[in-house]
Amino acid sequence: MKKRFFPLLILCITAFTSTQATMYYAGTPLSNTRDSSKPLGKHPINPYGLQTGVNATNAGDTLFIMGGTYTGATDTSPLMRINKSGTSADPIVIINYPGHTPVLKSAATGSWSLIKIHTSESNKTVNPAYITIKGLTLQGNNGSVNPTDPAIESQTKATAPAKFNGVGILITGPFAWDPEIDGLDKYNIPHHITVVDCNVSDFPSAGISVMRADYITIAGIHIMVHQ
Repeated sequence: MKKRFFPLLILCITAFTSTQATMYYAGTPLSNTRDSSKPLGKHPINPYGLQTGVNATNAGDTLFIMGGTYTGATDTSPLMRINKSGTSADPIVIINYPGHTPVLKSAATGSWSLIKIHTSESNKTVNPAYITIKGLTLQGNNGSVNPTDPAIESQTKATAPAKFNGVGILITGPFAWDPEIDGLDKYNIPHHITVVDCNVSDFPSAGISVMRADYITIAGIHIMVHQ
């Protein structure tokens, strides 16, 4: 009787054609010297910018953030905006490069958020999920805030300045005063987001803010308050 090996062959082909995770690098080049001969974004000596690195990731990928101090967030543009998804088996991981301490820092004039993990305002069917943030340091702008500033008392939803309302990491569904707020249950919202082993300090509103999201894990956070 002839033996048949087709099931085993199919299994082997399936195993070798599965999607492979990619490691990306973003921020300051290793040793502060860029070598453009290395593949852009795929080598620590030729890293992407922060947002470009985020944009490159897909389920199962890891984005290493190199050591350095990163500024440039404005009242409308965070340093990293994340509205994509990993999976339960293959999350997207954004983590410090081994041995490095990347610092994300607000401008003196404030930043609404340094990292924004959010459901897209323009397409509420797109939502972030299965994202891990690990090993980052986030610093706010409390040192530039004058508690007697009258703007603190006079702000409105439309004019609230980022200087007095910034957060380190914002995890949110559609915006708080979205006119369709009563219908939020029909939208996808951020879920299965993990923030772990990060240092957070000096934000006027909150170090980590979560609104209209589910299955959020925040652990091992070092909160620093400077008087």
